[in-house]
Amino acid sequence: MAQAIANALASRTDLNVARRQRQSADADVRLLDEQRKPAANLVASYSLNGIGGTQILRQSGALGSEIVGTASGGYLDVLRSIGSLDYPTWTIGLNVSLPLGTRAADAAHARELRAQLDYRTALVAFDLAQEAP
Repeated sequence: MAQAIANALASRTDLNVARRQRQSADADVRLLDEQRKPAANLVASYSLNGIGGTQILRQSGALGSEIVGTASGGYLDVLRSIGSLDYPTWTIGLNVSLPLGTRAADAAHARELRAQLDYRTALVAFDLAQEAP
């Protein structure tokens, strides 16, 4: 008889759903707790640039020097310079976020904790009802 009751309780879908909801609520509480903490992210990017169009040729190559001619170019020059990796760009940075106003996160965290408390209270009441003859 005890084995049959144990099997019946183990195969109840409502209890299985309640257990999974509790696991989901636990994950939500952990996420909300993490959102209230500062975060630091390392960011890196790499891109290729191309140069095309008419180029102005200067005598010394410095800006402001005398113009000695022009070299015409077009869209295909841009694609060639990208393909030959002539002008790569690297960017590395650190993003830091500090939550200043955590009222919304605190309220959501409190609601999740309240939901967990309600669930545990219902579970204890259910266990007590099962134990009563």
